[in-house]
Amino acid sequence: DVAFGPVNLHCDEERARTEAEEALEAVGYTGDYFTPCNALSLGEMRKVALAGVLVLRPDILLLDEPDSYLDREGKERLLRILHSLEGITRILVTHDVEFASELCHQGLYLEKGAIGFHGPLRELIEEL
Repeated sequence: DVAFGPVNLHCDEERARTEAEEALEAVGYTGDYFTPCNALSLGEMRKVALAGVLVLRPDILLLDEPDSYLDREGKERLLRILHSLEGITRILVTHDVEFASELCHQGLYLEKGAIGFHGPLRELIEEL
């Protein structure tokens, strides 16, 4: 699954495999690279999905509720991974303002379809 993008961008199989393995290592996936996706835990699936995007070396990473269904340890592990991504703009959509504050400096709060707040995330947390 992680090599799908590079293969479709016409990378040769060897290069696609190498890049996929590097992306999996970057997200801390330590399982067997050939485990069927339906046999992975939710946390492992999320790592594989993130690796599948990172292998394409995006400039911008849009994350929609990335911490949902993760326990405290899973959230901390995800934060470490996201903090390690250098040179990638991260846009986070979440209801968990505390999680967002660990990653983001700026916040945009939507209320009933309108912008209720835009500015430093710490100010938003103080308002809530």
